[in-house]
Amino acid sequence: MNFEQQPEYPVHYKERFIGKLRPDLVVEKIIVDTKVVSAFKQAHDARILGYLAITDLPLGLLINFKVLPLKIRRILNPNR
Repeated sequence: MNFEQQPEYPVHYKERFIGKLRPDLVVEKIIVDTKVVSAFKQAHDARILGYLAITDLPLGLLINFKVLPLKIRRILNPNR
């Protein structure tokens, strides 16, 4: 299985380089964002959507380790 820890992706705005994005984990071209929260919030979804827009990867997974059973939310890249 291919994976990368904190890979770097350039971030551009209006064709200007403004910085780098470093998601915690990318597994088989899927962004994996782990949380330890009571419940997912819209901000968590928005963050993954931003990651997907910048990286152009097809899928993001939010995984919440605070609750049992684990909560996993799949978020598809709307631009693909």
